Amino acid sequence: MPEHHAQWGVGDRDFGGTLRTSDERFPPEVPAHRLPYFEVTDVDATPHAASGAGGGVLLEPAAGPQPQRSTVVG
Repeated sequence: MPEHHAQWGVGDRDFGGTLRTSDERFPPEVPAHRLPYFEVTDVDATPHAASGAGGGVLLEPAAGPQPQRSTVVG
């Protein structure tokens, strides 16, 4: 995996990307992979929508290293 982070967008508007999980921010027991992410309208409603559709919530909405809040659903 040559890049740490890839950004997706159209024109000047980003809407998501991928994050490489093989660096020191992740515990060694987490296998290296790419974690895709997408911009959503309401980060607080997304986990509830995922749960209602049969998915799971891996990380509740929280502030990250950037000003944006994030959540992880699967």
